[in-house]
Amino acid sequence: MGTEHTRLSLGIKTLSSVTWDIEDVDAIVYCDVSMDGLAFWYPEHSTAFFGSIPDETECDIIFHFEVLAVAGACDNLHKTMEHCTKIIIHTDSMNTINIFNSLRCQPEFNTLLRHCIDIFIKKDFHVRVAACPRQMEQCS
Repeated sequence: MGTEHTRLSLGIKTLSSVTWDIEDVDAIVYCDVSMDGLAFWYPEHSTAFFGSIPDETECDIIFHFEVLAVAGACDNLHKTMEHCTKIIIHTDSMNTINIFNSLRCQPEFNTLLRHCIDIFIKKDFHVRVAACPRQMEQCS
């Protein structure tokens, strides 16, 4: 996918800010990670997805898997949520929140961040990556 949307665009595109309230949300997703696995959960649909982290993984930085969990949720939303545009993705990782809010990250995370942004543009998703509400912290 990479920069396919840029290559195929009909002109210069700029990012726009769309204001919406929590009542307007189409989907809420919670992402979390431990060194045993990563998961994302749709509370409204009572649906969760879990993936194990292989023992032989070269990356032992939990932040990598926090970003990967959000990317997995974005991928799943792209494939399963037909009429979904306003999305909140909750995570307990401030680093993950920061890269999605600033669109800046270390080079090793660029591919995952670009993958998510490509999905947002392609599907016209308006996404907020935000901290988990206090009452949900016990789910971690």
